[in-house]
Amino acid sequence: MKFICLHGNGTNGSVMQSQTGALRHELGEGYEYEFVEAIIPAPMAKGVETLSSPGHESYAFFDPQDLPNTLQLAIDQLDNYVSLEGPFDAIMGFSAGAVLAAIYMLQKVRKSEPVPFRCAIFLSSADTAGELRCLGLSNTEDLIRVPTAHIWGLHDDTAPNCGENLSNICDPTNRLVFVHDGGHELPRGHHLTQAAHIIRRVIRLSRKYGAELTMPRPV
Repeated sequence: MKFICLHGNGTNGSVMQSQTGALRHELGEGYEYEFVEAIIPAPMAKGVETLSSPGHESYAFFDPQDLPNTLQLAIDQLDNYVSLEGPFDAIMGFSAGAVLAAIYMLQKVRKSEPVPFRCAIFLSSADTAGELRCLGLSNTEDLIRVPTAHIWGLHDDTAPNCGENLSNICDPTNRLVFVHDGGHELPRGHHLTQAAHIIRRVIRLSRKYGAELTMPRPV
């Protein structure tokens, strides 16, 4: 199973590899991860200095202060990457990467285009309100239908309530939520094991969901 992975603003693909290392180890073998690097230079996010290798720059997929000029471009670049480098079975995003993943899929739903993933994993989502407004998706009744996992920290002071807000644009019958006791980060200790369990459940749901989509409809 192949994941495309989107890092948060002010970090890079290498940082996300480090952030998710323990989680990927917990998930075990049988998964492939492709970490996409953003291209807009950005100040390094607070708290990731120890995860970044010397000489590595930090980037953002879009500029939250300039959404009209950067957000749709980021979506189009992601769509092009998926078309050229895919197929991918799943998408995983951390913070602003989770936001980009979600709005990319939601825009596909709005346009009645197929979502190119069987499931999505959202880790410590950043705020989606401005991005949804920018794309005219704030009041849409459309939902992301593929199975989704939503994992965030109870004490996330960087993006409070944002994980829950993102979960609300996903089909409640296909979403699983896990709230750990940390902040704007991945869970640790026994909570890491629980998070991996949630992700495995979503992967199993995605196989069932994909089978239902390909079943012939009664005439």
